Amino acid sequence: MGFIIFIGLLPTVVFRGVQMLDKILSRLSKPNFTEENVAKQFKNWKLTFLERPGFAKKYAGIEVFQRRKDLRGEFLKRFPEEMKIIVTQSNPVYLFRSKIIDNIKVNVINSVLLEREFTTRRRAICESINRGMKHLAETWNDPNFTFDRAMSAIERIETFFDEAWCYNKVVLECSWAEVEGLALRHMQVFLFRERVGYHDWWSIFQKAYEEYIGRAYRLIASNPEKPEGWPHPLWIAMTNDALMQMEDKILSV
Repeated sequence: MGFIIFIGLLPTVVFRGVQMLDKILSRLSKPNFTEENVAKQFKNWKLTFLERPGFAKKYAGIEVFQRRKDLRGEFLKRFPEEMKIIVTQSNPVYLFRSKIIDNIKVNVINSVLLEREFTTRRRAICESINRGMKHLAETWNDPNFTFDRAMSAIERIETFFDEAWCYNKVVLECSWAEVEGLALRHMQVFLFRERVGYHDWWSIFQKAYEEYIGRAYRLIASNPEKPEGWPHPLWIAMTNDALMQMEDKILSV
């Protein structure tokens, strides 16, 4: 890689949170991993969130799905199929947590950019990321880790991967991730029988990721006209050892 990005240390409280994960991860009851239970729990979630107009006032993603029937239809088809695949594998808990981690990354990367702090610099940040990824594609020279392989990590988790970075893409990615996150949280409780709360592993990792991505955007915003641009925020986050260690801890099931 032609550059090294370092954006400060994560707060001490986050590292303390990592130490809490061992205790949290042990609090599992026996789940019922069947395709029938997936369908049942997804139906319950759909009736609770998507069939009640009032939730659009609380969740922007729900409001977008109520307007965009195409997105709603695609999600209703895709999500339960993905969950059915997960529960039929030899280690469903590992795969489910991996999916949650991917969801957190997409949700945070896009929701943070939609915050008021970046309103006036959002377009410049998006243009800088587009320029940065083009630069990487033209200059990447690592035979042990090809550019296409690196990009596959982003393509795997983004719903609108083929679209260039812009306000519309950010809104769509954020909306999809928010709705998916609500469904995953429901499955976490009612299908995987995990205990959840304000200090569970999901919340701890999300907070840490928000801190880091926020710093990354501030760095990009400080010099958006950089000729070679800046890489995708996920690319930047993959250079942070603390976040990678947290992922490993969460997935050590």
